[in-house]
Amino acid sequence: LSWPEVERMARSGRWDFQAHTHLSHERAAVDAAGHERSVFTNRLWLADEGRVETSDEYRRRVAADLDRSVRDLVRHDLPRPRLFAYPFSERLDESNLDARDADALRSMLRERFTATLTNSAARPLPAGPRAAAAGQVQRLEVTRGTTAAGLLRELARRATVTPQDADRPLSHPAHWQTTGATGQTGPGMLTGGSRPPAGTAYASADYRPFATADWTDYRLRAAVGGLHGTSNSVGITLRAGSEHPVSLSVGHHTASLTTQDPEGTGDRRSCRLKPSATHRITVSVTPRHVRVSVDGESCATVRAGRWRAPEGAGGFSLSVRNDGPERQWPRFTSLTVG
Repeated sequence: LSWPEVERMARSGRWDFQAHTHLSHERAAVDAAGHERSVFTNRLWLADEGRVETSDEYRRRVAADLDRSVRDLVRHDLPRPRLFAYPFSERLDESNLDARDADALRSMLRERFTATLTNSAARPLPAGPRAAAAGQVQRLEVTRGTTAAGLLRELARRATVTPQDADRPLSHPAHWQTTGATGQTGPGMLTGGSRPPAGTAYASADYRPFATADWTDYRLRAAVGGLHGTSNSVGITLRAGSEHPVSLSVGHHTASLTTQDPEGTGDRRSCRLKPSATHRITVSVTPRHVRVSVDGESCATVRAGRWRAPEGAGGFSLSVRNDGPERQWPRFTSLTVG
């Protein structure tokens, strides 16, 4: 687009324009071997000097580029941009930046923009409260090869649902996203409908991770079976995809509730259960706590820290673990959500 075209589109009221760097949407060498990556999220290889640019050089280069990008838009009578799209949607954990440089880049972006946009994120960040709290939105890219049917499928996958909409999740295989390299889809490995591949000791699946990203209040009721000694267990992760997930593990005669936070620390609460191959689990999630009861008896409660509710928003995932003989996989026999 030329600047006259941009200005004409902006005047129509149908379009707005946001930042995408000035000259940093390109790839260049980042090491002596010549491997090329995004110049925005990587320190560059300076061939004439036989070295990688320093942290200070990188930060000055990126800051100058961002400021020029903003000035160009404003100079053409466009509103100051509030959003920024990462070039190539390259993630910082895939760059050569160390933790301090990555934090410095995030800080530069926060100082200039309300939120950033990317195709690829470490966790689901559809537009909503959780994405707003993170300052990043996972966008849906539409390319020349995108069909109308494909676009509608993706939009439906990201459309928010309420806990009441979930009802009986195990009855809807298409709503599950398996994790790991099992090669299977749906919740079959969790319910005993299909067996995990040989050599697998763990299987898990997320329930509608985009559609449930902003859940903060919900209740799960599950029945599980096939538990044996200490060799296997079932798991439920609450606030899945948030910065503060909570993991529940239930075995034959014990259960534990473990919190996690961005700093890698957490808390663990455990309870003894009446030994049994089957258990009934009830989990209550609110912005302030996660409370678990098993077989009608209170088991464990963890309370939220001093973080905003959207930072702990998220749905749930299920898992099964089996360290014993292949035939001793546990299973979820029922699950309701409300």
